[in-house]
Amino acid sequence: MQKFLSMDEYIDIAKRIIRSYVSGKYPALVEKMLRDDDIVGTVANSIMVADWKFDNKIGNRFGYRKMCAQYEIMHIIEDIFKNCPTVNTQEDTGYVNKDIKEYDDKDFVDGLMLQLTNKQKEYMLRHYINGESMRDIASTNNVSVQAISSSINGAIKKLKRAYNIL
Repeated sequence: MQKFLSMDEYIDIAKRIIRSYVSGKYPALVEKMLRDDDIVGTVANSIMVADWKFDNKIGNRFGYRKMCAQYEIMHIIEDIFKNCPTVNTQEDTGYVNKDIKEYDDKDFVDGLMLQLTNKQKEYMLRHYINGESMRDIASTNNVSVQAISSSINGAIKKLKRAYNIL
């Protein structure tokens, strides 16, 4: 007869897997996910189901648990990204500025910003948050407007990839 762990043990395993898996991909989301009982509980549940479905003929129990937990974490992260504000690149109307300021999860936005280079962050913040024109940004950095535009467009593509909308 198969012996199952206590709920506290499954939760501890879930937290360890969340910490190790998410910190490499989305470091800013780690603490948010660990503080969310629903997320930890969902991952712990996937580990319990893995134990229940596990067959010794298919390999290692711990590897199977980890694989099932990581699969669940990927789905949770996809849901987090789907529920965040959208980026409107068609109009330069301050739409991005409004969404980012109203978005209440600074950790999530910080995590997205980690994907950008320092110049991309600077140009995005100056253009969309501070409202500076690309021409002004270009003149203070001694580069062309085209260079600023390319950098901002590259940053937007990276952010869209993070949102899984490209």
